[in-house]
Order: sequence, then C-alpha cells, then structure tokens
Amino acid sequence: MTKKALVILLFLFTAISFENCFSNESFTRSDEDFFIELKEIFSGLDRRERQAKEEFVDSFAVVWRHSNFSDEQKNLVYETFDAMAGIRLRPVIDYPVYLKCIMALQNSRNARDNFITWHESFDGLITLRNQRRFVNYLNYSLNLFKDNIVYSSPTIKWQYDNDNYLLNFNSDTISVEFTGGNLTLYAQRDSIIIYNTDGVVYPFEERWRGNGGRITWERVDLDPDKVFAVFDSYSLSMRYSRFEVDSVEFYNTHFFDTPLTGRLSERIVADARPEAARYPSFQSYQAIHEIRDIFPDISYVGGFTMQGQRVLGSGTEESAAQVNFYNNDSLFITARSDAFSIRDDRISSARASVSIYYAGDSIHHPSIQMRYLEDNGEFYLLRDEKGISRAPFYNSYHSIDMFCEALYWYIGTRNPFSVNSWSFKRRQGSVSIT
Repeated sequence: MTKKALVILLFLFTAISFENCFSNESFTRSDEDFFIELKEIFSGLDRRERQAKEEFVDSFAVVWRHSNFSDEQKNLVYETFDAMAGIRLRPVIDYPVYLKCIMALQNSRNARDNFITWHESFDGLITLRNQRRFVNYLNYSLNLFKDNIVYSSPTIKWQYDNDNYLLNFNSDTISVEFTGGNLTLYAQRDSIIIYNTDGVVYPFEERWRGNGGRITWERVDLDPDKVFAVFDSYSLSMRYSRFEVDSVEFYNTHFFDTPLTGRLSERIVADARPEAARYPSFQSYQAIHEIRDIFPDISYVGGFTMQGQRVLGSGTEESAAQVNFYNNDSLFITARSDAFSIRDDRISSARASVSIYYAGDSIHHPSIQMRYLEDNGEFYLLRDEKGISRAPFYNSYHSIDMFCEALYWYIGTRNPFSVNSWSFKRRQGSVSIT
C-alpha cells in the first residue's frame, strides 16, 4: 500500500471517529465538565485548528458564565447537545454553529423569550430523518441572530435593519415576527429597501407576509419625498429578487396633488443605469388621467404608468392617449398615440397621429415619430420609411401633400415651423420646391 493511500485511510478513520464521538453519550450537567467535553470534541484536529476551536469554546464559556442563563436554559442546551449526538451530526462542523447561535442570540433584543422559543422549535427537527433540515435551520438561525438576515441564498439576501423580532412556534410552524424597521433586498450589486414595514417570515416556506411599507424612486435618482408608493398588507417570495404589491397609493408631486391607486412592481436588474431603469414601476388602475401643464403650455390626457424615471402615457381600446400643445392659450398641436414616453426634459412617441392647427385648417400625419425637448423648446416630427410613416403630411389649408422628412417648431418663436428640403403635391398637379 502506498504512502498516499495510508494517509487517506488515516484521514477517513479520524473523520469517522469524530462523527461517532459522543454519539451514544450524554454531556455532563456541570459547567466546567461540559466545557472540557466540548474541547475534547476537537482533540483530533491538528494543533493550530485545535487551538482555535479551544479558544472558541473559551469565548462561549465567557458568555455562558456572564449571561445569567437560567437552569431551564442550561438544561435546554444540554438536551440539545445530547439530541444532536443522537442523530450523528458532525461534531467538528455542526456543534460550533449551534454554539455561535447561542452567543449571537444572547447579544440580541428579546434574547430570553427567543431562546426558549427557538429551542422549542427544534421539536420534530432533531431526528435522523430531518438531520439536513435541522442543520439548515441552525445556519439560518445564525444568520438571523448575528446579522438580522431574514433569507439568504448564493444570489439573494433579505435583511432587516434591527433585531426587534420574536420567534414563534405553533402547530409545527416556525415563524419570526419583525417590527419597527426596514427590509432590504440585496442582489446583483444593487438593493431595494421597503421602508417602515413590519412582517412575519416563515423560514421553511421562504415567504414574507408584510404589513405596511413604503417604496421610493430614490435608486433612479428621484426625490424620495416626492415620488414614492405606500401600501398596507402584502406578501412576497424571498427566493426572488422581484415582487409586486396590489392596491398601493402612489405619490408624484410633480404631476399630481393627490395619490393614485394602482399596482407596484419592483425588481433588481443587473447594471441598470438610473436613466434606463424600468423599476420601480407603478401602473395606475384608473384608465384616464388629465395632467395640466405637464410642461408649460402642454397638457396630457391618458393612462399613467411610471417605470423608473420615465412616465409612460398609454391609451385604451376606446381612445388613444393625447398630448396637447397650446400657443397663446389656443390649441395648436394635438398628438395621439397608444404610448408616450414622458421624462423630466422631454416627451416622445415612436408612432403618433399628429395634427397642427392653423386658421381653421390643419397639417396632419397619421403615424410619425414625435419628440418635444423642454431644454430648447424644440418640437419635431420625423418621417421614416416604415409602413404608414412613409405617408406625406396633409396640409388642408393649401390642400397639398407635403413630402418633407422632418418638421420643426421652436415653441415661443414667431416663425412656427421650419422644414428641410421638401416637395409637395397638390390634389390637381404637382410642384417641387427646394
């Protein structure tokens, strides 16, 4: 047998010895003997690892001696160690996790109540059949007691910002109730915060049932005091970096004096820039809103959705959304579309039906790209070669078809429109102009 094979066999023999150590024995109900027995668990490790584990046991002993553990609490610890030995947990790996849980729990709020309930929740878990489930629960508990982590996976973490929680164990159901804090989702180098929320988490269901909350648009660089949503009861799966809440009240003081009611959608998307982000998203239940002076002398009528920084104006099956431009208090331009994009510096639509009114007549195009830029007051229409957008403008005042590529208007100027090289066709004959 080779030297390498002998080393492997020795390692396996040592590991099996650790697994079976204390498997059929009870821990002594005496503080000092108990600590000695804990250290003996690590006696087979190499010197450096053994020393580190023994120092860890010493730090646990300090907590044990100075935390005023009651006899009931001490007995629960002894009984738990006996039970863990009985189901052949890994002493070197799993026992320290249990000790770390106790130490972290003692440093948290509501430690005494949670200590008893936590141990009661082991009922039915410390069995050979539930061995892995119990180990997972210990690791979950350590994250909870140490860092207020409500749920974690390799890609997602939910964390509460205070330790004001109470454990509950009722009818074989384990839950943790949180109050008076904020819940944060971390994923893909980004985060979502649900402010001012209480809730109950069910660890084995990986579900959070919340009561009250507030989501702001701060992560897309909007003022959290001016753009936000508040809500009452809600429920979410903690396995995902997304959730939805029905019947929220949405506030955007730039557009509305009173809140809107609708649906909130939140999701973390990797590397989303604030100006391009689609979340948070709010969609109003109300089909038609009227927003006067969305920009000076411009009004909007239609549905309302807020995606990140963008407002999406939408129409219904019965009627399109509409943007109206006024000149000297008179309606000058009407644009209708199934979808407008409204930002703090522009309005645009990929396809809009546009009418420009003049002297009782109009210039009209049935489907054209439209954009208005607030910074310089530029309004322009752009034809392309796709579908009906290729059609000319129709000028009813002169009864001509206008074949210009683009039409511009600078709001506030006397000369209402300018065009590039263009041609027009009368209903009787044609003329070209360059």
